[in-house]
Amino acid sequence: MSMIRLGGLVLAAWGMVAAAASEGRCQDIPTYALSDWAYYNNWTWIRIERGELERAEESVRLAIKAIEPFQATHCRLLARSYRDLSWVLYLEKRPAQAEPLGKWALTVYEQDARVSPDSLFQSLFTLALIERDLHKSKDAIPLLTRALKLQESTVGPADPGIADTLEVIAALHESEGQYSLAEPLFRRLIAIREKDRPELNLDLASAAEHYASVLTKLDRGAEAKTFLARAAAIRQAAADGGLLQKPKRTPPKLVATASRGR
Repeated sequence: MSMIRLGGLVLAAWGMVAAAASEGRCQDIPTYALSDWAYYNNWTWIRIERGELERAEESVRLAIKAIEPFQATHCRLLARSYRDLSWVLYLEKRPAQAEPLGKWALTVYEQDARVSPDSLFQSLFTLALIERDLHKSKDAIPLLTRALKLQESTVGPADPGIADTLEVIAALHESEGQYSLAEPLFRRLIAIREKDRPELNLDLASAAEHYASVLTKLDRGAEAKTFLARAAAIRQAAADGGLLQKPKRTPPKLVATASRGR
């Protein structure tokens, strides 16, 4: 690792120490423990973004180990790390192990009046994906509905930042056969995806395909064909340009320019 890269990691870690020190009921954690937590937390997300999930799990568990002895029962800092661990376990296709961690973190945030909206949003979104993978759509949909309302009240109903939440909740309604509920959500999603390089946007192609499926179920076959053709054209143009759909390894943020709230 270059000295510049190492220096960047050290600065990031100390920035997180300063942020962590301001978290309610965490002030009595020794500085060395906060420093260790910040270091391992930073590496957790670097490894997630690299797709190194086993090593990311090791890092987040070390972050938890660094501060757990000093935490009050409901400290936001520990909740943050348990939420991060639940995200890693979700990515590793281990939702049954992730679920209790995600639920605990959300409970802590819900009981804390000082929690940041971004932290609450990410906990709602993370737990919703976990419940979805456990085939608990009836639990996932209310969580996503809360997450979406939080986003809409913060950035507005047409902001690009709400696209991922719209996509998941619309797909869940579709999988539950609730086509009349899925249809307006997919319509909103497509309108948002259209704003970002529509001729090459593979996320737009995916949304158009799902929307076409819903339209077909609603006996709107002619409209469905239009969206299928649009999706096919986008995929062909992307293939011709050598574009690939990148996996989404990090949860969306409440506000695109905000910190991840880690």
